[in-house]
Amino acid sequence: MDLEPLDLKTLAAFSLDAASFIEREKGIFIFLCDNYASAKALYGNLSFFSSQKIFFCEEIIPVSLLYDLRQTASAAVVTTPISFFSKVPEPDSLLNSFIHIKKGSNFSRDVFIETLASYGYERTNIIENENEFAVRGEIIDISNADSLYPVRIDFFDETVEDLRYFDLNTQLSIKSIDAFTVFPVKSNYYPKTINISESVPNSVLYIEEPETELLDFLNRGTDNKNSFNRILNNLNKFYYFNIKKSSIYYGIKNDTGNNIGEKFSEIKSVNSRFAEKLKYENGKLNLTLIRKIILNLINKEYKVTVVSKNEIHRERLKNIFASIGLSEEEIQNGLFKIINGNVSSGFISKKDKLFLIKGEELFREHLDIVSESSSRLKTSGLDYFKSIEELNPGDYVVHDEFGIAQFTEIRNITLNGISSDYFTLMFEGGDKLFVPSEKIYLLHKYISSSEDNAPVLNRLGNKSWEKAKTKAKKKIEEIAEDLKVLYAKRMTDRGFAFSPEDEEYREFEENFEFEETEDQARAIKEVLRDMQGNKPMDRLICGDVGFGKTEVAIRAAFKAAMDGKQVALIAPTTILVDQHYQNFKKRFDKYPVKIAHISRFVKKNEEKEIVKGIKSGEIDIIIGTHKLLSEKIEYKDIGLLIIDEEQKFGALQKEKIKKLRYSIDVLAMSATPIPRTLYMSMSGIRDLSIISTPPSGRKNVITEIANYDEEIIKKAIFNEISRGGQVYFIDNRISHLDSVRDRLAKIMPDIRIGVVHGRLQPEKIMDIMHIFHDKGYDILLSTAIIESGLDNPNVNTIIINNAEKLGLSQLYQLRGRVGRSHIQAYCYAVTGTPVENISPEQLKRLVAVKEYSELSSGFKLAMADLEIRGAGNILGGAQSGHINSVGLEMCMQMLKEEIEKMRGVILPAQINPEVKTNLSAYIPKSYIEDEKTKTSFYRKLANCVTINDVENIKKEFEDRFGRMEDSVKNLLKIAELKINMKNCKVSIIEIKDAEFIMEFHNSAASIFERLIKFINDKESSSEYIINFIDEFKMRLRFKHLDSKQDKIEKAKIILQRLYGYVNI
Repeated sequence: MDLEPLDLKTLAAFSLDAASFIEREKGIFIFLCDNYASAKALYGNLSFFSSQKIFFCEEIIPVSLLYDLRQTASAAVVTTPISFFSKVPEPDSLLNSFIHIKKGSNFSRDVFIETLASYGYERTNIIENENEFAVRGEIIDISNADSLYPVRIDFFDETVEDLRYFDLNTQLSIKSIDAFTVFPVKSNYYPKTINISESVPNSVLYIEEPETELLDFLNRGTDNKNSFNRILNNLNKFYYFNIKKSSIYYGIKNDTGNNIGEKFSEIKSVNSRFAEKLKYENGKLNLTLIRKIILNLINKEYKVTVVSKNEIHRERLKNIFASIGLSEEEIQNGLFKIINGNVSSGFISKKDKLFLIKGEELFREHLDIVSESSSRLKTSGLDYFKSIEELNPGDYVVHDEFGIAQFTEIRNITLNGISSDYFTLMFEGGDKLFVPSEKIYLLHKYISSSEDNAPVLNRLGNKSWEKAKTKAKKKIEEIAEDLKVLYAKRMTDRGFAFSPEDEEYREFEENFEFEETEDQARAIKEVLRDMQGNKPMDRLICGDVGFGKTEVAIRAAFKAAMDGKQVALIAPTTILVDQHYQNFKKRFDKYPVKIAHISRFVKKNEEKEIVKGIKSGEIDIIIGTHKLLSEKIEYKDIGLLIIDEEQKFGALQKEKIKKLRYSIDVLAMSATPIPRTLYMSMSGIRDLSIISTPPSGRKNVITEIANYDEEIIKKAIFNEISRGGQVYFIDNRISHLDSVRDRLAKIMPDIRIGVVHGRLQPEKIMDIMHIFHDKGYDILLSTAIIESGLDNPNVNTIIINNAEKLGLSQLYQLRGRVGRSHIQAYCYAVTGTPVENISPEQLKRLVAVKEYSELSSGFKLAMADLEIRGAGNILGGAQSGHINSVGLEMCMQMLKEEIEKMRGVILPAQINPEVKTNLSAYIPKSYIEDEKTKTSFYRKLANCVTINDVENIKKEFEDRFGRMEDSVKNLLKIAELKINMKNCKVSIIEIKDAEFIMEFHNSAASIFERLIKFINDKESSSEYIINFIDEFKMRLRFKHLDSKQDKIEKAKIILQRLYGYVNI
C-alpha cells in the first residue's frame, strides 16, 4: 500500500491557508483526507499553525470527541476514510450515557462497577488492552480507546480521592488529572447511529479529492457511494480540496466544481532541494550564504521561522545559527524564531511575509537526535530464564535444597500469632514443604530438555538430589573448559576495522523515514562499534516483529558497502528475500550501491549473471536464501554477513555460517531466540542487543482462541474489510486451500480471494503477492509461507485455521504479520478440533500466544515455548539428562558461575538474610488477589539491592493497590533491613523484646577486627551491652528500650552504624 501519494511539498502551504480560515471563520471544520499519510501530515500542520483545538481520528471517532465538539465553538477534526465512515451515536442518546467523574465527587463504587460491566468493559486482574477495567481494593483501573492513557480511580469509601493516568506497560501512574468521562464501549449499546458530519450541526466538511484509500472505499459497493451522497446532501456546504492543483473547490452534487478557493500557487515550497543549492562543491553547507539569505528576508520584514523536532534538536540549531551570528535575542521584532513543531515541509509565502523551513532540511548531518547518554543494555541471556514470576498452580519447580516438586498454591499460615504466606510444594510420596515467601529465591521454574509430560519428583529426606546436583556441576565444568577455547579464539581473531561514521553515513541515517526508538538507536551504535573494532563482529539483534531490526541491518550494510566490502543477507524464505530486496533498494536508491537477489523467483540466466557479479565485485549487496552459502558462490571481498531468523536454517547451513564467523563480521536477527542462542550470548561467545521498545503508536494485537465457526470468521472478515483493510487467512495444508476458498466464497460472495502456497511457480507467487499488496484481493489465503518478515500495514486481521497444529514460534510469527501500523489489529486462532479435545501441549501453545499478546512479548513466548517443548540440546545433546535431573535454570546458573571464574571474576559471597521477628509480614488477598501478581512482587522484593529499590516497590504498591495494610508495611521494612544486613555481612537477625541477636556470614571473618572496634565504640556501649555468643554470633542487649519503639527501625539504625566500621 502506498502511504504517501500526497505531494507533501505544498501541504504545509495549504495548511497555513486552512488554519487562517479556521481562525477567521470559527465553527467546526471536518477534514476528510484521502489516506492516513495525508491526514497525519495535515493534522501536524494544522496543530502547528492554528491556536484552535485540532483533533485527529485515525480509525474510529472517539465518543468523547463528539461530546467535546458539542461544547466547543471552534475546532477542526482531521479524519481518515476509515474514521469518517465509522458510525457514531446520535446526540441525545450519547449525552445521556456519559458518567463524569471528578476528583472529590461522591458516588457508589459498587454501582459504578456494575455500570462498567453493562457498558461493555471487560473485568480483568490487570489491564492490558482497551475497554477493560480492574478492581483492587479501593483502586479501579479503566482503559478505553478515547483516553490517551488508562485511568486509575482512587476511592476513599464513596469519595473519589484521586484520578491518575497510568502507563499500560509499567502499570505505574504518570500524572494526576482533575476529571475523567466514562462512556459505553459495547458495539450495540446505542440504538441509532449516524455519521460525524450529521452528529455536529452546521459543521463544514473539506474533502480531499479521492485518489487512493478514499477512492477504494467508494468503489467497494453502491452502499458506500449512496451513504456518501446522503451525507453530502444533508450538509449546508462542503468543499473539495486538491493540493496538487493548488485549489479548493465548492462541492456540487453532480460532482463538477467551481473554483472559489483562493489559489495559493504563489506560495513556493522550501525543501531539501533548496538546501542542496546552498552547498559548496564538496557537499558542505555554505553557512555564509544561509546567513545572507536570512538577513535579506528579515530586512524585507519577513518572519523567518526555523522548525525543530524537539528541544534537543532546537538547542543544536540555536548553536549552529549562533555560530554565524544569528540569534533570536539579537533579531528585533521577533522576525527570527527557532521553535519546536511538526510540519511536513518548509515554504515561503509573499502574502503572509513568512519564510518557514525545517531544521533538518538544512542541517541533516549536524542533527543526530539520538541521546548520547543511552547506556549499553545490561541484559544477559540468563535474565530471560528467570521465569518464577509466571508461576501457576500445577507448575513444576526446583527447590535449591530439596529438588524437583510441584507447586500447588500460596497458603497463608499463622504460627504463634504470626501470619506469613507460604509456597506449598508437593514432593514424591505426597510429602509437602511450605516455603516462606521471603525464601522465594530458593525456587525456580522447572524446564527440562524435552516434551516429557512430567519430571520425576524428588523425595524429601534422601540424597538423590545432592547426587544429581554434583553430577550436573561436574558436566557443566567440562562444558566451561570447552568454552575457554572458543572464547579465547574470539578474543584473538582479527577482522577488518570499518571506518567511523562520516557525513555520508549521517545523511543516509537522516533519510530513515521514522525516528529510531531508544533501543533501536542503541543497537545501531553497538553494531557500528563492533564493526569498527579489530575482532570480527558476532552479534545477535533480538526484537519483536516490526520493532525495527531490519533498519539496524541496513545501517550496517551501508557502512560495509561504502567501505568497499561486500554484504550478504541470508533469509529463510523466498518471499522474505524479495521483501528485503525491495526494502534495501528503496533505502539505497540515492547511493552508488548495486544490490541483487538470488532465490527461486530469479530466472536461471539472471542468476548466472548475478553470480558473476558477486565474484567480480560488481555487486555490493547480495540478498538470498541459503543458496548464498553454496560452493558456487564466490565473493570477491565479503565483509559482512547478515542472517535473518537464523533459527530457521538447517544444521548444514548453520555449520557453514559457523565457519564464516571467525573471518568476517556476522550480524544475526531474531524475534524469538532459541535457548541455545541465549546461552551463547550469555557465555560471551556472541554479543546480544535487545530491541524491546515498540515503535510509537503501535498497539497490542488482540488475540482470540475459538473453535471453527463460520459466523465468527464472517464477522472478523467483514469488520476488517468494512474499515478499508485486508485479511490474511492461514491454513497450512495445501490440499485444503481450495475447499477453504470455496467455503469463504460461499459465506461472503463479494470478497476477492487470492491463494498462495510454496508449490506455485515463483512468478505466480509474486504476481499474487503484488496484486494483494495493491489491494486487488481482500483476503490472502495462504499456508505459513508468509510467516517471516512480510510487512503490509493495510492487513490488520489474521485468521489462523487449525491453529492447534502449529508451533508457538509459528503462531507468534504469523500474528506478527498484522499490527504493523497505527491501526488496532486482530488475530483469531481457530481450532479444527474443539478446544476441549486438543492435547494439553496444543492448549498450552494457544493459551501462551493469547496471554502474551502485549508488545515486546517475544522473549516471554520463547520461554513459554521452552517450557512446552523443552530445552533440547542447549548444552549439547549428551547433557540433556543432566538438564532433566536438575532443571534448566539451575544448569544455566552453574554455567554462569563457571564462566565468571573462566574470566577471572571473583564472585561475591551469596548472602540471603533472614529476619526472625514477631511481626506478620505478607501480602494479603484483600490487597492483591491475583497470585501471579503476588508472586511477582515477592520475587521483586527478594531481588532488591538498594533501599531505593524497596522505595520504588512501596510507591508501586500505593499507586496500583491503594493504602498498604500493616502486614505489607512490615514486609517492606524487613526488605530494607535485609539490604542493610547484606551490606554488613549479617545473615540472621533475631529480634526479641530487649535484645537483638546477629549472626554473621562466614565471609565476615576478614572484618573481625572492625567488629571489635564497633563493640568498643563509646556511643554503642552507652546504649547497649554487646558480646559474642560464639565466633560469628553477637548479642546486643539494650539498656533502655521503649516497648512501643519500632524494633525494625532500631535494627536498621544499628546496622547503619555498623556499616561505618565494616566498610572502611
